[in-house]
Amino acid sequence: MNESVTQLRDTTGNPAPLGLLGFGMTTVLLNLHNAGLYELNSMILAMGICYGGAAQIIAGIMEWRKGNTFATTAFFLVLFGDAHHPAEIRMGYGHQ
Repeated sequence: MNESVTQLRDTTGNPAPLGLLGFGMTTVLLNLHNAGLYELNSMILAMGICYGGAAQIIAGIMEWRKGNTFATTAFFLVLFGDAHHPAEIRMGYGHQ
């Protein structure tokens, strides 16, 4: 019997830039607030939640699908660390 085997190829792009930019841009905006150059408003919080949070979850899942365990772990651990930023802002850590 002749059996044909179909193989699926992963043609998606590299998700690492999405996750790294999500982390980097959120960190830059939060540090602008911490330096006193920009007041805390909905734009910083929305970037932290949507771009910093959701983008890193998506990038972590895409890295997991590609079999890249290090990047998957890194994005999920960085996301866990970013989850503490809103609590630090509310409590006023780092402000005199």
